Amino acid sequence: TAAEVAAAALPDRSTMPTSAGLSFFAQLTPARETGGDLYTWQQIDNSVWFAIGDVSGKGLPAAVLMSTAVSAVDAAIARSHAGGPSAVVGAVDRWLHQRLSNAAMFLTLAVGQWDAVTNTLIVANSGHSPIVWCTSEGTQRIEATAPPLGVIADLAPEPWMTKTEPGDLLVLATDGLTEQANPDGRLFGEDHFDATVLEFATVGDARTIGDALLHTVAAHSDGCAQSDDQALMVVSFS
Repeated sequence: TAAEVAAAALPDRSTMPTSAGLSFFAQLTPARETGGDLYTWQQIDNSVWFAIGDVSGKGLPAAVLMSTAVSAVDAAIARSHAGGPSAVVGAVDRWLHQRLSNAAMFLTLAVGQWDAVTNTLIVANSGHSPIVWCTSEGTQRIEATAPPLGVIADLAPEPWMTKTEPGDLLVLATDGLTEQANPDGRLFGEDHFDATVLEFATVGDARTIGDALLHTVAAHSDGCAQSDDQALMVVSFS
């Protein structure tokens, strides 16, 4: 039931953004006991908007809150996009804080906006990881500048901003990927994830890169079951 609730809340992958200068990929692979991973996207005027997050906990409570969170993010993007990603995160926080607090749960959330006219990329990150920015100079993490939603009310993140160049890559994931274990109990790991992003950064479009990342994590697991949902979003600039 939890898996069905979660799947129904996510956007149809056939509606992933299409824009000149950008390719986009997103996939969620649910665990046996599904968690609260989420993603969503919208196109408004000349901008592509996207978000990824993770509700704490597993099972039906996490799935129900995740479904509510997707609706809140979609509504916040539609209503508050003029204020940028930080304003969107703030709107989601105002809508969800009391619900999360009452349930003793929290939501990590990152919201991004790419302007196709100015090639400006902005990301607002509240407690979410990993988010990897990859250029010809290497990789860097886009770190959180505010805690997860549900922890402290009315604390919007400071935005991270850059101009995109052809060949740049943004990878957003949930910790089900970095914390995937192999039969020896060794996790895939944060550094390994960043190195894998760099390795595959030039192999093709966002779908090709995303498939390669997921295949590498699956090969690491060597048959071990997922302990958590695995959500991955790849945005490639050309």
